[in-house]
Amino acid sequence: TYNNNYKYILLTILFNLFNESLNSINYYSAFNSLKLFPTNAQEKYPSHKLIHQITGFFGIFIISTISSNINRSRISHVEETPLILEEESNSSSKEKLNNKNPVILKLYFYLIIFVWIIIEQAIEKYNRTFCHLEFWMIELGIISYLCSKKLNIVIYKHQKLVLYFNIIPIIFKIGTIILAFYEKKLYYTHYWILIPIGLLIYFLFMFAKSYVNVSLKYFMDSKYFSANKILRAYGLIGTIFLTIICIISTLFECKDYDEDNKNIIDDICSIEYNNKKYFENFIKYINTSEDIYEIIIEVLVVILGMIFFYFYKFYTMMIIKYLNPIYITLLTPTIYFFDKLISLIYNLILTIFNKGIFLVNDKIIYIKENFYLDFSGDIFCFISFLVYLEIIELNCLDLSYNSRKKIEERARIESITLNNEFADVKNIINNEDEDEDIDKDKYVN
Repeated sequence: TYNNNYKYILLTILFNLFNESLNSINYYSAFNSLKLFPTNAQEKYPSHKLIHQITGFFGIFIISTISSNINRSRISHVEETPLILEEESNSSSKEKLNNKNPVILKLYFYLIIFVWIIIEQAIEKYNRTFCHLEFWMIELGIISYLCSKKLNIVIYKHQKLVLYFNIIPIIFKIGTIILAFYEKKLYYTHYWILIPIGLLIYFLFMFAKSYVNVSLKYFMDSKYFSANKILRAYGLIGTIFLTIICIISTLFECKDYDEDNKNIIDDICSIEYNNKKYFENFIKYINTSEDIYEIIIEVLVVILGMIFFYFYKFYTMMIIKYLNPIYITLLTPTIYFFDKLISLIYNLILTIFNKGIFLVNDKIIYIKENFYLDFSGDIFCFISFLVYLEIIELNCLDLSYNSRKKIEERARIESITLNNEFADVKNIINNEDEDEDIDKDKYVN
């Protein structure tokens, strides 16, 4: 059954793909990269991820502020606000009702926003450093537990099945880790102790991320914070925090550049400038290209990145608000699935014209096997998501009993039954009244 709020899922996926296409959509460089602007300079600019993130956060702050101001000016004139503004209309009046401890609430709110930003940055660096050890399935169990405990969200039988069903993607993920040991090119293949350490760190990251998403749901449902209010804080704090990090990383290098002696620092500090390695470097970014055309393209990429990133985050907030945070976790492998699917289709088309690179990477011996394992896991996760969304119904073992369709059917049957019972009672009362009238007539006569 289709829920009208599923449109937010589709829009989130769409704008995430748009945002990723500004840099590149690929799989460990095993395909031709799919880019919105495939120019020479755009091969170099995307390495400055932190700077692009700063502009993305700034874009969120600017657009959410403008959106809020436009909405406030329209509330008194328009009954139905546009999709982008619909959650704002009554937030200011409702918020006053939940303002018992404003100082504590604000501190807690800004703390959650700051943790949100930190965790996003940490997870990105983790995924780059501990390749194949990103078991997002861990988050699904954590977020389900937190939602049931903190938000009193009931997890039904068919939804619990999805949790168990994700054991299969875990098996595929373990397969990629085993192949990594044959490669002997990742850090944890040389120091196996890094695997349990990495998994422990990842568990903590997933717990923090899940807690943040549950807290965002709490702010919107219980404290009546609008999505744009949350995104304003997110954009402003993110811009300030990452700008400070970027300035510091520009002034202080990580290490001298050494091609022969690479270590984990090289994965974290990936910017090379003047034979030194930096976490990020403003100067290198500014001097990336002197070609006016390339600079104009980069400015266009930055502007579009601001817009796409805002809408991606906005519709993510809509999923949390109108559905629940569990959908965000299930959305992660769905996005991975579409990334791989698009890369696959794009390069199959190029291969037909002898221009495509199809699963070729000299640095990764088992690149094909890795791709097939990852993609198979994503397919299973995508099917799980469809089951959770109740688009696929499992009409066995009473699994669909608490699906939306079945609940609506039972409510409709109960309503019809009650109406029939009410009609029967009404008929009985009317018949009794008629009998009384007849008796009265007889008595009078």
